[in-house]
Amino acid sequence: ILDDLRISLPYVDRQVGLLSPPDELADDQLDQFSVEYWTPLDEDTSMRAFGLAFADEGAVGAAGEFELQFQDLLAERSTSRAAILANTNEFNDTFGIRTAQNWQLGNQSVGLLYQLQYVRERDFPSDLADFLQHRVRATGTFSSGSDWDLSLFGEFNVIQKEVAWSLGMFFQTR
Repeated sequence: ILDDLRISLPYVDRQVGLLSPPDELADDQLDQFSVEYWTPLDEDTSMRAFGLAFADEGAVGAAGEFELQFQDLLAERSTSRAAILANTNEFNDTFGIRTAQNWQLGNQSVGLLYQLQYVRERDFPSDLADFLQHRVRATGTFSSGSDWDLSLFGEFNVIQKEVAWSLGMFFQTR
């Protein structure tokens, strides 16, 4: 069991975005501890559990996720994932489910993801405090096989009647 246990300290989320200014970093402190466990359940199925706790300038929070992954469930050379996730912090509590499907097509891959989260905001008027958030994401990765990869994505988030979307591209050479 311990061969499959991964502990990271500190945890750095590389998808968060831009760095803070140096003067802001000098006074801020964020302590994080995360644990991730992955194990195969059989030849085509695996399980992953992830937990995170943090303390940030007096605020504390935690997040957790449990995921099952299935190889070749819907098609050959495909990966299907289903997860439950939860998060609590100074501003809100969330609980959700996520399903994702990826297909490998030669050197290319495409993927679809759907996530539904129930969000309860803290210190909001009661009629605005509870809502559902829907997230849909499509991805495509195209590879030359040796020199470069091009990844494209489109994402839609629906929160009550508000819609947000993003498009992105990532190009990498080796």
